[in-house]
Amino acid sequence: MRFGAFVLFSLLALNASAQTLSIKGSNTIGARLTPALAEKFLLSRGCKAVSRLAQGLDHVLVRGDDSCAGLSIDIEARGTATGFAALNTGSAELAMASRPVNAAEQAQLPALKRPEMEQVIALDGLAIIVAPSNPLRSLSLIQVRDLFIGESNSLAAVGGPAGPVKRYTRDDASGTFDTFKHLVLADAKLAADSRRFESSEELVKAVMSDPQGIGFVGLAAIGGARALRISGSDTEAMAPSEFSVATEDYLLSRRLYLYHLPDASELTLAFIEFTRSSAAMALIEREHFVSPSVRMFSPRLASTLPADYLALTHGMARLSLNFRFADGMSLLDSKALADLERLSGWLKAQAKKPTIVLIGFSDGNESVPYLSMALSTDRVDYVAQRLNGAGVVVNKARGLGSVVPLADNASGLGRQKNRRVEVWVSTTAPATQAATRAP
Repeated sequence: MRFGAFVLFSLLALNASAQTLSIKGSNTIGARLTPALAEKFLLSRGCKAVSRLAQGLDHVLVRGDDSCAGLSIDIEARGTATGFAALNTGSAELAMASRPVNAAEQAQLPALKRPEMEQVIALDGLAIIVAPSNPLRSLSLIQVRDLFIGESNSLAAVGGPAGPVKRYTRDDASGTFDTFKHLVLADAKLAADSRRFESSEELVKAVMSDPQGIGFVGLAAIGGARALRISGSDTEAMAPSEFSVATEDYLLSRRLYLYHLPDASELTLAFIEFTRSSAAMALIEREHFVSPSVRMFSPRLASTLPADYLALTHGMARLSLNFRFADGMSLLDSKALADLERLSGWLKAQAKKPTIVLIGFSDGNESVPYLSMALSTDRVDYVAQRLNGAGVVVNKARGLGSVVPLADNASGLGRQKNRRVEVWVSTTAPATQAATRAP
């Protein structure tokens, strides 16, 4: 009897000492990336072995062995909205999101207005996909919208095969759908005959087997489908790629987030810190997302671009980050603040110190020439000052106003994409080739 009581007490004590981190939210992040990060994180915390146990649909427990007292991470990936709801009720310490927190969610969780509560762990591109047998190669953003709201019911009209179009979309709880709604649909409604999927993988399988099908998924989920090039009314068609997504030049690029509250546990904060490590960056790339690590690209620029821009960038490589700003102001967002540290660290690590050129831009609505040029100059000077404060010498900083837009200025999201500071460097290190870019 005494022995039985001792065993029961020991089991209760073991369970009490075991730590479990609960993470809920986006299927885009939680299907593969977060479990992979969780396994690597537990090994870094002293676990000699880890196991992945299915707990139900889109629910997995990553558990360490006895060497780390059964430390575990519980991951439930049922859509971005579910992550914020769980953060609000206290049933999760971390929310995975494939879109920024919205106003209604911030009203429930005011602490999320603070930039330090938000961590951009990866970048992704929202790909518009068709079957490999489909001859379609590119669409404008307006054509994508018309196809998905039912204004257009044939791919043949835009260069695809004959027959009625079949629409494949993510479900309402998905951050991927929220991103599509904000970037493409705006105030319009999805066509009633759209087929909805909780899983990106199942959506891709359906599109690949249907020559009349069209769908949308994150960059990491494209698989064997064909991703179309997407253009705006005043911008060239661009495909989702490592370069266009890393720089966020691609019209349908997006950020992937982790959110936490100010009273987050040590385990929660340790996991967030791990997602910034070089080991995490390698995992992010392996799962076909784009990491926020600093890389160089050598884009082939079109000769039709403004002469000042071509002169400033001649013989230079572009880094894989842009600094973006609030409307009319020089305030950096959470990713830009983290990028300052990443850029400073990367530049200091270079054996041969590169020449650094910062080029600032305004959006088309900041159209009064003097104001437009002044704002772009103010932004580039602000980034230069922050880098100088970190011990990095900027060789040239120039504002060019509203030239070289990346997106249409009709929407707030488009204007935000155009308000940026690009980073170019001159160095002997090799850079990845990237596609031609035109205004």
